[in-house]
Amino acid sequence: MLDEFVEEFLKNFEVIDFCYGSSTNDPTGKNCANNKKNSWQGITFSDVGTGYKTLAGGYFNAYNMNYKVVLLKNGAVIYFGKSHGGPWISVDVNGYKKGPNVIGKDFFIVKPNGTKALPLGAEGSYDKQKNNNECLCDKNHGASSANYFVTVGGSESGKVVSGGCCSAYYLYGK
Repeated sequence: MLDEFVEEFLKNFEVIDFCYGSSTNDPTGKNCANNKKNSWQGITFSDVGTGYKTLAGGYFNAYNMNYKVVLLKNGAVIYFGKSHGGPWISVDVNGYKKGPNVIGKDFFIVKPNGTKALPLGAEGSYDKQKNNNECLCDKNHGASSANYFVTVGGSESGKVVSGGCCSAYYLYGK
């Protein structure tokens, strides 16, 4: 089902390159792991503590970005993820090579949910109880380092990653 969604979604964009994450059954031989450092796609599924940072300055692992990565003609990079609470769509609006590569500054997250897609931080895109009934766009809120857009396990389980709520803030003008 995600394959069909991604292909239909991408019909609206000028795609110039793509690769598949290491956890994907890659029918094309274009695995992102073969196109590592200093490449357009940024980080891959197995990278730890490299690539994108949280708004609080911590690290973010790529576990929610492990399905398909697409480079657009305008330089933006779209990441599709299907695991760990997925599906997910995340976008680096100016591409990985330009920076700052920070969630909430040039990297934003959308959660497809049934018939609609919600930017992370919108009503219904996060667990209010686990996030103190709010999802704020600042460095003092959310998990400072995370393996996922919404943390799994430990004392911060269920918290949105710092900067994740900026997606709704900028889209909705909160």
